[in-house]
Order: sequence, then C-alpha cells, then structure tokens
Amino acid sequence: MNPTRQRRGFTLVELLAVIAIIGLLIALLIPAVQSARATARRVTCSNNLKQAGLGMLAHSELNGAFPFGQPLLTSWGHQYSPLNPTDLSAGQQDRRSWFQPLLPFVEQQPLADRVAAWATSFSGYVTYMSLNSTQVPSFMCPDDPNAGKNRTFHGSGGNQSPSCPPEQSQGFHGNYVTCAGSGTFGSALSSTVPALLADPANGSQTNGMFRASRPVTAAAILDGLSNTLMLSEILLWPDNGRDDIRGRYWNTLYLNSSFSTFQPPNTSEFDNMECNSADPACGTTTNTGRVMYARSRHAGGVCATLGDGSTRFIVDSIAADVYRALGSRNGRETLPTE
Repeated sequence: MNPTRQRRGFTLVELLAVIAIIGLLIALLIPAVQSARATARRVTCSNNLKQAGLGMLAHSELNGAFPFGQPLLTSWGHQYSPLNPTDLSAGQQDRRSWFQPLLPFVEQQPLADRVAAWATSFSGYVTYMSLNSTQVPSFMCPDDPNAGKNRTFHGSGGNQSPSCPPEQSQGFHGNYVTCAGSGTFGSALSSTVPALLADPANGSQTNGMFRASRPVTAAAILDGLSNTLMLSEILLWPDNGRDDIRGRYWNTLYLNSSFSTFQPPNTSEFDNMECNSADPACGTTTNTGRVMYARSRHAGGVCATLGDGSTRFIVDSIAADVYRALGSRNGRETLPTE
C-alpha cells in the first residue's frame, strides 16, 4: 500500500450540490403527489354520485317515478308511495327527504327497513330515530373535512322545544343533494304545511327533477335525462352558534337537501338557508327565496350526475344560461353540442 495515497471524500461543495438536487426533486414531487391525491378524491366523489344516480334510476324503474325532493305524507306512518301526490290539506309529513326512499337502491336495505318500521310505529319525525346518525360513506365527499356531520340543533335562540332537547343530533348530513331547479325555493306556507312556493322573480323551484309536492316521472323530463341535472354536491359546516340545516337528510323542512342552478357552482352569492354564520357562503336567512347552491373543495368546479346516470365535472366558469338550462327539466332549452 502506498503510504502517501490519501483517502478522498466528498467536498463541502459536492455535498451541498447533492442536497440541493434532492431538495429540488422533492419540491417537484410533492405537488405531483398532492395533485394525484386530489384527483383520486375527485374520482371517488364522482363515483359516489354515480352510484346515487344509478340508485335513482333503479327507484324510478321500480316505482314509476323518482323520489320526492321533500315527501309530504298524509298521516304519521303513511307508507311512502311515489305515484300518489300528497293531499296538502292534511298538513302532515315526517320530514324525511329523498335519501330514505333511496336507501334500498344503494345497498342500505337494513337501514331502510328500520325507517319503515319507525314510520309505521307512529313515533313522530324520522329525525328522532336513534339510527339516523348512521353514516353512509357513499354520501360523503372525501375532500370535505366536515363530511359525516350529525349535529344541527343547538337548542337556543328560541328554537328549543320539549321534543327537541339541546345538542340533539338531527341525523346524518351528506354532501350530495338533488337538483330542485333553476330558481329559488320560495317559502313555507305554514308550520303545518311546509310546501314550497314558486318564486316568480327567479323562476319556479318546481322545474327540476326533484320537488316538494309530488314526484317527477322520467316522462315529465321533457329536456331529456342526459340534459338535466340530477345530483351535485355541497360543502358542510359545523354549527357555530346556530343551526346549519344544509345537507340534513333526516329533517328537510325547507328543501335543504336540494340545490339550485340559479347561480353557478362555488358562487360568491350566499346560500339563503338556515346555516352557520361562520361560513362565508352563509347569508342572512329569510323565509322567502330560500336557496342553496352547489359547492365543493375540488379545484375549479363540482362533480355532478345527470338524469341518465352519467357524471360530469362542471366548472365554475360555466355559462349562466347553460347551467340554468341544466337545472330545469322542462324548459326546452337548447344546450351547446360540445
């Protein structure tokens, strides 16, 4: 061995160069990983909506119509029947939404059986069911940190009653909601008949695939199933000093599980719905012109399902007239071919 030969290591410059290269590669890799994860979450969300849409079509095939947006029932325990319009003079409903009749068609038959048993037991609103807090993952967007929320009733501000104790859970809230049309939802007739009126200024809330008073058949969708929105998504917020009823499936009094296309996705316009004042999308609630718009945390738009069960990603920049045309079932609008 040559005693004069020296062992050579990395110089400081070489070490710093390697560290810089590794740092650059990590900087390039992290956004790619984040983008891939965001894409995966969006695909999951789209698939959830796809399954719900197929369930709606199966419901229509079996029962002859799509579910009510907000079913009104003639008496406690009255069996759900999609083809028998409600006698509004009876003034009774158990505040369920389209979600409960859809359960058997999205692999939730046991929960659907419990709902039916509760309804026939004359026990009151389905909101009081202990199982109403059961989370159904296929109705939760993976991009929303508040998905699966249960609490909506804080029991203060004059809203408390003996049958609604403070901090009561009013049931599972979901991110996916039905399309009520291209206008606002109007107002309640009275506390006993929570049917929704049309808003002549902004069009009728009953021009979508889902409405409060009676079900819609496939034949009534004159614009065509492939040209009419069925489902889209909203964001959920935890309560902060008041109720936030958006996305509440088990107590739908103001069509709070349906959205409107009057404003485009992720609009800066407020939702006019009882909701959390900490949410920047929540405005001052009024009883007239109630409305809720599609929103998501996906970059640039929202996932949606059309009446034929196909899914689309609708960008925030969609033309207002096109989006409103998608919301109506019978406007006979001409949609772009692209």
